[in-house]
This record gives sequence, C-alpha cells and structure tokens, in this order.
Amino acid sequence: MVIARLEITPSKRKIIIGGAGAFTKKELIEKIKQHDPIGQKIIEVHLNYLRSFKKQQFWG
Repeated sequence: MVIARLEITPSKRKIIIGGAGAFTKKELIEKIKQHDPIGQKIIEVHLNYLRSFKKQQFWG
C-alpha cells in the first residue's frame, strides 16, 4: 500500500525525510523493499496517517 501510494507521486518530486535528506520516489521504494531504517520509518508514518483517519471516524 505504501509503495502504491509512492508510485503515484510525480517522478520529479523529492521527499525530505527529517535529517536523512531528500529522496526520489524510486529511492524510497527501494528503501521500503530493502527494509532499511528509512523504509521502515516511511511505513510507520504511513500507518500512523491511516490510523488518524480511523480515530477521526470513531470520535467523529
């Protein structure tokens, strides 16, 4: 799901990850597939984002 979301991001756009630097979507997808710390952080942020919608729906 995270990779699918990144794939629709424009190719020329870079995403900045805290103090780790700026990455292209291709670099981020590779980091997710390799399960490196940055890839894991991206997954964690995405899951927190989805959970926030669940909370909003519950607390309405």
